[in-house]
Amino acid sequence: MNNGEIITSGGIQYKVIDKLGAGGQGSVYLVESQKDKQKYALKLINDKSSDRKANKIANIKHLVNAHIDADVHNACVRRGAKVNHTFPLSYFEDTASGTTGYIMECASGKTLGKLLITGEIAKMKFEDKLKLIKVIAQSIEILHDIGYCYTDISFGNFMWDSSSEILSVIDCENVSCQQDIDSGKNLFLIGTGFFIAPEVAFRLKEQSRVSKYSDRYALATLFFGILTNGLITSAYHGKALYTAEPIPQDMQEIAELENEDEIDKNWRVFIFDPKNKSNSIDDLFRNSTKPKFIERRKELDEAIRIWGTIHEELKKLFYKAFSDPFDYKSRPLPSQWIRTADNILNPTPKKQPHNIPVDPPQNPPQNPPQNPPQNPQPQTPGKQPKDYPDLPVSGGGKTTPKETTPSEPYMEYNGKYVKIDSSTFVIEGRALGLSTKVIGELQKTNGGYVFKSSSLMSITVYDSNGREKATLKKGETITLNSGDSILLAITANKIKFVF
Repeated sequence: MNNGEIITSGGIQYKVIDKLGAGGQGSVYLVESQKDKQKYALKLINDKSSDRKANKIANIKHLVNAHIDADVHNACVRRGAKVNHTFPLSYFEDTASGTTGYIMECASGKTLGKLLITGEIAKMKFEDKLKLIKVIAQSIEILHDIGYCYTDISFGNFMWDSSSEILSVIDCENVSCQQDIDSGKNLFLIGTGFFIAPEVAFRLKEQSRVSKYSDRYALATLFFGILTNGLITSAYHGKALYTAEPIPQDMQEIAELENEDEIDKNWRVFIFDPKNKSNSIDDLFRNSTKPKFIERRKELDEAIRIWGTIHEELKKLFYKAFSDPFDYKSRPLPSQWIRTADNILNPTPKKQPHNIPVDPPQNPPQNPPQNPPQNPQPQTPGKQPKDYPDLPVSGGGKTTPKETTPSEPYMEYNGKYVKIDSSTFVIEGRALGLSTKVIGELQKTNGGYVFKSSSLMSITVYDSNGREKATLKKGETITLNSGDSILLAITANKIKFVF
């Protein structure tokens, strides 16, 4: 494609200005709309597999026709997230040459991969890294909330503009509806390198395709790289992984080596596991005399030093993400990364006790009454102590003081208890101190309670051990057991049910 060339996409003519670059998924050109004279980017799809290319083109057309760009943009505005998802705006095809692609908004800044190479990530303050982690998590959470997955999270697919603090999510032709993935329409999606989730690389029978779970794995891997300045390739690059010759280059190669019994299976242990050191980096290359390994040892020592400075709440999330590579349901949600970053950046100050002097009574009674009045004045109906207001809930539920646990069944959120006192019980957010009106409905059955979601946001359901059971959309139901809990994107903690 030549500079000055005129192309047409979506009924609009564009003038090719310059070639911006090329990568594994295609070439990108700067173009100018002849309609509004604004600058856009044209991405041409490059794929040697005709089936995979056709699959990707079908997905691009779906994204354009579904107007996902507008839905996601509005969600970013509502949440105050400074994110630009560069979705396909219109499909481009030159039948004469067979060239295909799409028009998208321009992205500014540098990719995270470039920032790692130049050392700019390493120079970031810890607080700035947390802000970056938060906005990346927001960009993925917004997609998950509307039933889409990014599917190819990596250092190359996020651009950060430090001057405007705007994150651009690029290569959004990979964003796919989970229903399309499950139905087999988008089988071109796997992931990149060590961002590929283990269950996808190993093709686990119950979860062999990309999903929100594989996004969560890749997200944790991305954050691990940001916080350790990219010094460690993955959370499993310890001494057990180096038993393979040659060293595997991505998660799929690890799967192949394990199937052939050519790698120590302790590679599955997180390198910073506090108890299991079978895959640690503590002594890796420590006694080597080879210059490249001596230099590598210095990098590993620096990574260990950095890990020691990371906030404990962040470490807990990494333990959840990496302690078992195949426990995909235990991986942290994007909202958990967001809340943790917020809590570290804006810690709640501890309340200091106040010693307020109290003056003694001027004329204390000489003979105080020994017995209280026999006929105390009745309280005004409906009045409750100020600390625990009587909040009406459909079904008659009332909040009780947090130090008093009501009789079963009840639900609990952040120290507040609400009695479940009817067979059909509507869960109102205000009873728990939340801004949302109706969260869902409980219906008593012979086997317990069935929860039906009434929320426009997705609701994640966990069992009593904290393992994820399901994610519900509005109108979907699930049978709850005692001890199960639910988590909304807007809640800081889980809402627990006790029956």
